[in-house]
This record gives sequence, C-alpha cells and structure tokens, in this order.
Amino acid sequence: GGSPQNFGKLPDNMVVEWSQRFHELDKEYRSQGIQLKWCIVEGWHLYYDSEVAEALDLRLLIRCPGNVLKERKEKRVYKQKDGSFWADPPYYWDDFSYPAYVRSHSHLFRGEIETGPLSAEAESAGVILLEGEGTRQNLSCSELFQHAATAILLGKSKLESK
Repeated sequence: GGSPQNFGKLPDNMVVEWSQRFHELDKEYRSQGIQLKWCIVEGWHLYYDSEVAEALDLRLLIRCPGNVLKERKEKRVYKQKDGSFWADPPYYWDDFSYPAYVRSHSHLFRGEIETGPLSAEAESAGVILLEGEGTRQNLSCSELFQHAATAILLGKSKLESK
C-alpha cells in the first residue's frame, strides 16, 4: 500500500497575497460586466489530445524526471467506489504508465522528455514549462505555484482577446 500524497502547504502569507491579486482581477472584470470562470484542468496525459489542449486558455506543464514520477505514483492508493483501495501492481509503472507517459509527451520536447527543450509544436501552442522536483531548476511547490499564478495573471490578455 501507500499513503495519500502530501506536497506540503503553501505559506499563509503567499495564500493571502495571491488571493488578493486574483480577487482584484475578478473585481476589475466584474466592473466591466465580465464574469470570470476559473477551471483548473489537471491530468497525466492532458496535452496528448490536441482538441483538449486547444480548449485551454493557458497551458502549464510541470516536468519531473521519471524516477520522481515513479516514486510518487507508487505511493498512491486509489479509493474505489465500493470503498476498497487499489494500488498499482509492481510492474505497472515500467510496463504501462511510463511508456504511455513518454508516448503522450514526446511531441512536446526536442529530444529527451526529461531534459530536452520544448518542441516548436509545444512553443507554438503556448505551453509554459515549469521544472519541478528532480530537474535542474528543482522548483519547490511554492515556487511552482508562484510561477503558475504569475502566468495566469500575465495570461489575462489572452482572455481579453476572446
């Protein structure tokens, strides 16, 4: 078995600061008669289907090396509808999960998916690469959040052009 994943808690002052920034953005749009709807879509193979990717206003990708992903995946336990729990069998990562991950992400990078730069296709689609745990940048959860939140605020011009 495993245990629920815990990435840590964002510092309270960071939560307050960013809540205020997004509240101000929402207030600005409401004053113009525009109601923003925030939807965060997360997924293991999110950018595999171009139709799904094209429907997103902003495309963030957090990259971590395979060994970090494997360690996280192997710690996960999934609660089933009947209340029981299920964990991936020992061979699941090597035989299924990681090969599928490589196939669904290879078009996003030039060369190696763990270290290569974004491909021209990913760049033209506006994918923003954030380098997480185990990468050269090794961004923490707080740093990843700040980069993502900043990208959302800077990406508001895309919302305005719709």
